[in-house]
Amino acid sequence: PPGSGKSTLAAWLESYLSPSQFDVLTLSLMRQEAHQGWLVPSLAKYFGIETTGRTDTQVLRKIGTNFDDLVEDNRRMFIIVDAAERLRSPQALEEVAAMLNLQALTQPFLSFMFCGATHFEDVVRSLPELACRVSFHGVLHPVNLEDLELYVKFRLGLAGIGQSPFEPAAIQRVLHLSKGLLTVINSIAENALLEAAQT
Repeated sequence: PPGSGKSTLAAWLESYLSPSQFDVLTLSLMRQEAHQGWLVPSLAKYFGIETTGRTDTQVLRKIGTNFDDLVEDNRRMFIIVDAAERLRSPQALEEVAAMLNLQALTQPFLSFMFCGATHFEDVVRSLPELACRVSFHGVLHPVNLEDLELYVKFRLGLAGIGQSPFEPAAIQRVLHLSKGLLTVINSIAENALLEAAQT
């Protein structure tokens, strides 16, 4: 569900991948995409390819050259697509399938991670040439009380706070009000700390 931590997971993965082995491109989709044309411009921008005055074929060849350089350097390209539920049709995913097909004659160098609402699965399944390439599928669920306690401790630790200012009853209340959704948990906890600091 929205607010369950998909964007947080994507950001963590990006920070986890070694820059010496991976080129990482993170795309946060801001609008609905029903057709092709959202991926290639982003790749061109990432690689510094000028698209003005060039045909789509010329741009794709330039991108292919950059992919060849990755393979030669024994590196991989990892593309994270956040808010993937905004890819509303199989046509919007055809670019992804085409990019993955570039690996047919060489070693694998390109991976995608899509973070989106569960109905995005239906769009992927409707494009068999892409669906058959999915190697891992996971679902994030709302956190339980134990998870929440660990999460709050972790977030406070990042801020340099060793002793939690939240009493056990407050943690339970946060869980109840948030329904276990991390985005709502963050908002409630941050506002509670701000209110406490002002009293």
